[in-house]
Amino acid sequence: GAGWMFSDQLGVLAEYSFNGASIPTATLNAVNEPDGNVHVWSMTLEPIYYFNTSGHLGGYVTGGGGFYRKLTSFTQPVYAGNYCSYFYGCYPQYTNVTLSHFSSNQGGVNFGVGGTYKFNPDGKAKLYAEARYVWVDSPKTTKGSPGTGTVGMIPVTFGFRW
Repeated sequence: GAGWMFSDQLGVLAEYSFNGASIPTATLNAVNEPDGNVHVWSMTLEPIYYFNTSGHLGGYVTGGGGFYRKLTSFTQPVYAGNYCSYFYGCYPQYTNVTLSHFSSNQGGVNFGVGGTYKFNPDGKAKLYAEARYVWVDSPKTTKGSPGTGTVGMIPVTFGFRW
């Protein structure tokens, strides 16, 4: 992502993110699928407010919304043959075969908190760690179209800002 600081405490972030997760067993059972995953790409815009900006340690709150694209894939592990290694012997190999998949585009929101550590208290460079709640209003399962319903997740991110 990239951002702009209006002051020492207030700014705005434009971000692209990618998150991947397994589909919960209860949802897989509801649509009678053996396994699956969800990948969510997003482009969002969030205001950010920093506090305790003096010294090495600080924190911030952020939240906003934007465009989310969700790809849902239902898969099944299939036996692909044996693999033999000189060191480990022979063992069965499995690969996931996609049974069906669908995508959806919709709006979503996120909000979170983070902590920062500045190497130089007077500088701009800092390490950060944050956790956000992401909510995406996705299609629900119907008889004609399997869906995973609303997505709610808490990705944890570590990074570097300057």
